[in-house]
Amino acid sequence: AIMHIVGKSSFPAPYILMGPPGTGKTTTIVEAVCQIIKRDPEARILVAAGSNYAANVIALRLLRYLPEASVFRMFASSREAEVDSMNEQLKKISNLRFDSHYYPGQDELYSYSVVLTTLAIAGKFAQAKIDRKHFSYVFIDEAGSSTEPSTLIPIAGVISTPRQIHGQIILAGDPMQLGPIVASDIARGSLGVSLLERLIDTGIYIKDPVTGKYNPRVITKLIRNFRSHPKILEFSDEEFYSGELMAEGRPEITRWACNWKYLPNRSIPIIFEHVIGSSDQDDNSPSWYNMLEVRRVMFHIEQLMRVKRINGKQITQECIGVISPYKKQCQKINIECKKRNWMDIEVGSVEKFQGHEKPVIILSTVRSLTRSVGFLNNPKRLNVALTRAQALLIIVGNVDTLENDSTWGGLIAFCRNNNLIKDVSAENQAATPQRRSRSQSTNRYKVQPKVVQPKKGANKENVKSSPPKTVEPPRTHSVEILNLPDVPKTNTIRQSSVSDISGVDVHPISTPRETHERPLYTRQPQFAMPTTSCPPLDTYSRSEMVNRLHSGGLGVVLDERCGTGRYSYSQKDLDINRPEAQGFSSASPRYEEWVGPYVFLEKPLPNLSQNPRPPIIPTAQRSSSTTFWPNPPKPEKKKNKNCLIM
Repeated sequence: AIMHIVGKSSFPAPYILMGPPGTGKTTTIVEAVCQIIKRDPEARILVAAGSNYAANVIALRLLRYLPEASVFRMFASSREAEVDSMNEQLKKISNLRFDSHYYPGQDELYSYSVVLTTLAIAGKFAQAKIDRKHFSYVFIDEAGSSTEPSTLIPIAGVISTPRQIHGQIILAGDPMQLGPIVASDIARGSLGVSLLERLIDTGIYIKDPVTGKYNPRVITKLIRNFRSHPKILEFSDEEFYSGELMAEGRPEITRWACNWKYLPNRSIPIIFEHVIGSSDQDDNSPSWYNMLEVRRVMFHIEQLMRVKRINGKQITQECIGVISPYKKQCQKINIECKKRNWMDIEVGSVEKFQGHEKPVIILSTVRSLTRSVGFLNNPKRLNVALTRAQALLIIVGNVDTLENDSTWGGLIAFCRNNNLIKDVSAENQAATPQRRSRSQSTNRYKVQPKVVQPKKGANKENVKSSPPKTVEPPRTHSVEILNLPDVPKTNTIRQSSVSDISGVDVHPISTPRETHERPLYTRQPQFAMPTTSCPPLDTYSRSEMVNRLHSGGLGVVLDERCGTGRYSYSQKDLDINRPEAQGFSSASPRYEEWVGPYVFLEKPLPNLSQNPRPPIIPTAQRSSSTTFWPNPPKPEKKKNKNCLIM
């Protein structure tokens, strides 16, 4: 590749350097620049990159072989604020060397052999009206992740005139890694494909159909990986690069994590930790986070920092990188790291880590108990995340959720085949979440019983407390739809067991012997429904289930909108016949003050103390305000004010 670049074998067409992860793309660019300068000291080279990080890496590498006076790093004026924290070597060769920003004149620019900048700042050369024949080579790094218009900035007006190119263009990148970031849905169809990716599928850059190889005069694909352990590379190699990559990293860099005691398979430095957490959102942010995964990430970092050395390799904060596709998750992890004074652990998104490498990478996937994997459904994003690690890769996520995506399903199958999955879901369930408005959590609340003094004349023997029990929290949509009242603090409560009714949100309720101000139907599961011997609903046929429900054994009336087939009923699909279904008497002190869109009664029902089975509430007696019934009949207008709404 270097020989063809120096010799301009593809001129005037751009030369494409395809560099899969860890194959030495940056090293190839640096070596090509040095060879050009050695062969022709009068040559002038422009190196433009999609990010400041990539441009800085190349600049520091060039300083190992070229004198400082021949290299110039041009920053944007916005970088002046970072001058105090900037690398001293970079500062000496940049337009921030005098602690303030300036743009060099033509004479100063012409004196440098190599000029490095970002794609956007390269437009300053056209504004300065430099000679379009000045640069004989233009290297564009990260061309696969840059939009086509931004890639053309260092070309149009810099080394080209109408219908003529005056210098050799080299496009370096990987079309199988993250492409351009385009916010507009309308523009993404055209701008979402980089110039490098478009050229690879056209004309002289297509593989020879007979030999299956590229034309080395115009394109080179690097296939020797010097970064990662062979097993870390294996899945990406097979999934994205047709098995062409060869792992040739030095053992002291890639194999030191083998035989670590926390590895499920001691010969493979990969851990896929299966956890069932809660993927949540804050009201002021669309980004997701998962606090259980945050705790697991902290656990792994603590294990690494505690041992300090693994097989002779010293573990420092700089060795560890944490990747998550969600900004909010990165913020949560950063907060926890700062609490522990881990200021040098790099935490960021997949986009931030593209082009980076770390000895240890911890990937937090966040999404749990949803059908969608969100940002992770992009195979290129997964490829970048997996190939940042040199020696140890730790993935924390919900296997059941991630398997919904085909690419992730392939990775999970690879991990299963190699015994790399570590299930910690049972022992590390998340604690009670602080918010549940958008949560998919299956975590349980610990319910503490409330005990208050009974009203005068009540039987004190009936006022009891019981040890706390674990009951399912109400589903978010049920709470929002029902708009249920809060529990008064003056109620006497007794804890009972909860029946497992298939798919039904069971909200605990008090018993007829309890003293109460009003029936206890609440937002939070603070009471338990009386035990029933009924099996789950899905064990019945539909007719049997309807008969069972209408018989009063479960105290519910089936909504006619409930579907057939799999009987999974939520609270919004069931009309609960209360209070009589639970044995409350019409003689209760505040019997008429029930609140909730349930059943409309023309008159109070009789005392059911002699008859434990509640009557079925006829459809005709249901209120027109009841939202559960698609076409409720209108009740007759009566002047009776003692009506009951539940």
